[in-house]
Amino acid sequence: MELMSRDNLPIKDLSRQVQGRLVPNIWEPISWIVNRIWYSDQFGAFKYYRGYTSENIHGMLFVCPGCGGVSCLPFISDNPKHDKWIPGGTILKPHLRPSILSAPAKGGCGWHGFLNHGYFELSPRE
Repeated sequence: MELMSRDNLPIKDLSRQVQGRLVPNIWEPISWIVNRIWYSDQFGAFKYYRGYTSENIHGMLFVCPGCGGVSCLPFISDNPKHDKWIPGGTILKPHLRPSILSAPAKGGCGWHGFLNHGYFELSPRE
């Protein structure tokens, strides 16, 4: 049986594209996952995070449009082996490069796309 959200949308949908929205507390989406209570407007929620010793924004946490899992997209990393994203746009309507992949090898659902001016959209098929 497929898991469904409280508003009757499938939890996992790799073709889902959503408007992102800035949330004041990313732990709110994490509680959605723990409690298994999803609403369609929670997919694509995001929050910026800062470094421990800096007021600069170091990255973004977001709720995956494909499965509702929470992932981290760092903008700054001291480890050259870690992926980094380049932010642009505005605080409310960001865009990021490169693309975002919820990698199955790392426990993700396989959703692959971009955040373009606040909208999570699918990567074009090659």
